[in-house]
Formats: sequence, C-alpha cells, structure tokens
Amino acid sequence: PKNMAASPEIVDVVIIGGGMSGLSAAYELLKKRPKMKLVVLEAKGMPESFDRNQKTLMSLLEELDIEVYNQLYSGSKVWHSNNNVITKYSGEIPPVSYIAVLDLLWSIYKVERLCKEVPIDNPSKCPCAEEWDGMTLETWKHQTLWTNAAKELFDIVIGIMFGVTPSQMSFLYFLHYLNCSGGWSIMTDPSVKGHAQEWKIKGTAHNVTEVLAGRLGKGRVLLNQPVTSIKQEDDHVMVTSLGSRSYKAKFIILAVPPHLIGQIKFSPPLPYNKQRLIQNMPPSHLMKFVATYSTAFWRKAGLSGDMARNTTKGFCENNPIAVTFDATSSDGNPAIVGFITSYAAAQWSTVMDKNKREAILKALKLYFGEEAEKPIDFTIKDWSKEAWNGGCPVNVMVPGAMTNYGDCLREPFLR
Repeated sequence: PKNMAASPEIVDVVIIGGGMSGLSAAYELLKKRPKMKLVVLEAKGMPESFDRNQKTLMSLLEELDIEVYNQLYSGSKVWHSNNNVITKYSGEIPPVSYIAVLDLLWSIYKVERLCKEVPIDNPSKCPCAEEWDGMTLETWKHQTLWTNAAKELFDIVIGIMFGVTPSQMSFLYFLHYLNCSGGWSIMTDPSVKGHAQEWKIKGTAHNVTEVLAGRLGKGRVLLNQPVTSIKQEDDHVMVTSLGSRSYKAKFIILAVPPHLIGQIKFSPPLPYNKQRLIQNMPPSHLMKFVATYSTAFWRKAGLSGDMARNTTKGFCENNPIAVTFDATSSDGNPAIVGFITSYAAAQWSTVMDKNKREAILKALKLYFGEEAEKPIDFTIKDWSKEAWNGGCPVNVMVPGAMTNYGDCLREPFLR
C-alpha cells in the first residue's frame, strides 16, 4: 500500500550530529573497523566547526593534511573603556592602572591554581565542589576582584569565551571548563604558545568538516535529517528523522548540544537526572560579523584590527561590539571579524539586520577610520535564530547542575 512506512535502513551505528564531535566519532570508529556500517545524521546543511585550542584537533588537522596559518597580532590595539575613552595600546592588557593590572593578574593566578583542583573526569569529586557549584562566577568575581577596571576586563573575556555574563554560570563549571581546555592563559593570552587563537585554518574551519565527511565515504553523512524520535529495544534502537526516514542500529551516539536532545522524543523516556541536566545546560548567545574590504587600511595605520570593550548592561545601547580581530584570509582578502556577546547579543537579537549593520559599521569607523564604514561585503550571523542550533559557542551549567546532575553527562542510556 502507498501509505506503508518504508523499511528502516539497517546499520551498526547511528551518529546524531554532523559537527566536529559526530564526524570525529565516525572517523575514529571507521579507522578501527573499516567495514562497520554507520550513518551520520545532521539536522542542517554541513555545519561549521571551531578552531579552539585542542591538541586532538591539531593532530587531526595534520592527519587530514589541512594547513593552518598564524593569526595576525602585530600593530596597535584599540581599547574602549567604560568611561567612553578610546585608547591605542600595545601589549596584552589594555591601558588600565597598575593596581587594576595587579588585581587582574592575581585573579588569573587564583583561577589557574583552582581549576587544577577540579578533576576533568569527575568534577564532583573536587573537595570544594558543593561550595563552588553553589555560587555563580559573578559572586566569585566580586569576592576576588576589587577594582572596577579589572572587573570590566574580566567581564569582557568571559563574554568572548562563553557568550554569557559571569552571573549566568556555575563557578565550578567555569573551573572545570578551563581545566579541560588547559587553563586561563592557554585560552586567552596570545603570548602563550599554542593559545586558543594562535592558528587559523586555511579555507576556514568549515573545511575540516568537509574533509572529514569526504574521508567517511559517500552516503555516510546525510544532511537535513533532524532526528525526531529514538525508540530503544533490548537488542536494537530505532531512529526516525523528519520525513519519517528510519534507521535500525545496534547503538547510537548523540553528538549534539545538550539542549537539542530535549527536542527528541525518547522511548523509554530519558532518566530524570539526564532530563534535569539538559534543562540546566542552556546555550549561550553570541553573534558574529565579518566586514570585508578592498584593502587592509587598518594595517597601514599601524593597527592590528584588535578592539575590546565592555558590553554589559548600560554599555551596549548604541554600540553592540565587544571585540574585533583581523580576519584577513590566507590568500590575502582583507576583513575584520567581530563578536556581539552575552547581554548585548540578547538586546540586539531583536534589532533588524540592516540596523545592526549600520550600528556596527558606525562603531568600526570610530575605531579604525572612515574606510571601515565602507566594506565591499558584510555578513552577520546569529546562531540563536537557527532552528537546530539555538545559540553558541557553548552550553553552560547553572549553579547546582554539575554536582546534582553532572555525573550522568557521560553515562550511557541503554544502547
């Protein structure tokens, strides 16, 4: 009969999520068992990946023969302070008082020391787990930092790194994240070898997912296949995607952001603790823009393209930009990339793109001169508006989530 459901495709493994995690899992499985039947289901078109500091990612790039090149850091940087003073400077820390610098450096020293106390494999085993998970990063910030300038710099870094304000995440989660990443300095300090922004990928980070998908072989990565239901039996699991395409597998791997798991219907239902964990790991909010130019005029003016400013409440009403960087491509196409983070991202998400563009270009003119207002191309991306994304760059744990539900993050549920 015409209404009879199509027979499910039978495979060994279904991987849900075609980003770096899902594609890497498929790649590693096929290296060990080349004849394994597996399929990767991606809800969108081919997703982008992120060139964060990861030794495993750098090893993978080498294995895939994908080239990287250095991020430009030469030239003066621009600092826009809370009191609306714009200053050019060199070095790693903006021109604040020596007391504020010492205040910030002392807090960084404490963070570097404390994050090592949080076990990567089981953060709840940290002796201070209950105390640290019971407070926000904002609370710790006010307990530790005492100059307004140091707090301002701290807020900027957190907004860029996480896409949230310090008041929106658990202090224990923050420390665990840093320990997993190698520490504060490796994530933020351009003077540290191997830091998070040291390298850029030729052809953009999107190139990594394309090459990985190609290595998996034809027909193994299926795009525009959002999964709607997962039904588990004793010896197999049935996966159904939008459009009623189905797969029968021995095992599945969920490689999607936690909040998206909550959009899938499970039978039997997910355990209570897993449901609560998903509810307490919201996605952060960050927007990205790229302005492309005919010439790198900022370099001629002795500027690096770096700009930083605070965009927390009271400082982002007319100018949403938190940071900018030189984004000139490997083949020499000049561009500036910038980010709108956390509080500002939420406030500006309802503003029409043409009005965001106008405000951004007006701000770039303020920092880099008249030519910055006249790009030959301009693109802005708000991941919170994508149906199968909902935010970026990470999911954060709210206070209490890690100690109450974090243990179940890695625990398998049946198959």
